[in-house]
Amino acid sequence: MRSYQRSVGQDFLLNVSQSSVSRCIREVASIMDKYLLTRYIKFPSTVEEKQAVKEKFYQEFRFPGVIGAIDGSHIKLKTPSKDIEHVYVFRKGGHSINVQVVCDMDLRILDCDARFGGTAHDASVWIASALKVFLDNMYSNGERNFWLLGDSGYPQLPYLMTPIPGNNLSDSEHNYNRHHRKAKNCVERCFGVLKSRFRCLSKDRVLIYDQVLAGK
Repeated sequence: MRSYQRSVGQDFLLNVSQSSVSRCIREVASIMDKYLLTRYIKFPSTVEEKQAVKEKFYQEFRFPGVIGAIDGSHIKLKTPSKDIEHVYVFRKGGHSINVQVVCDMDLRILDCDARFGGTAHDASVWIASALKVFLDNMYSNGERNFWLLGDSGYPQLPYLMTPIPGNNLSDSEHNYNRHHRKAKNCVERCFGVLKSRFRCLSKDRVLIYDQVLAGK
């Protein structure tokens, strides 16, 4: 990570030190997290916003009522301090944060939760998320015609649809799983685009920051 900072700082148009680049990254990340997050990453709340998302999923995948696809992805980071290291151990090696993202058909991020360490399962991150509370309230208040699409790592809920497990499935169940897989693929592509644009987030890199700054 410091090599990235040095290459930026030594650019002939900037000519600043690696340490100055590091401080800028911390300040900009904090400002974005505090002031810009809710401006650009927001879950559809009005009838018009929800309907626009649903229509695109239906037009593309013939899957009605979908307001987003959800998944988690591990972002590697440096080894945390010993007292909390166990929270961030990644089962595939090293340490990570498990980032939960919901996106729409156009790969726009509608919700993001980057608070949890690599030991947290996708379902655990979901259960503790503010989005679950928000959608629980929507459902409790009588709104019914909406669904998130998630993989088998998430619990099946009245508003969260997961694949039907098993091998001996009927034709209609196979058809459901096929459409579900195609529609839910948008969140996987979203992670792919994000990691391609910001290479420091890819599986072959490690964020040389503490878990708080890495989450921001």
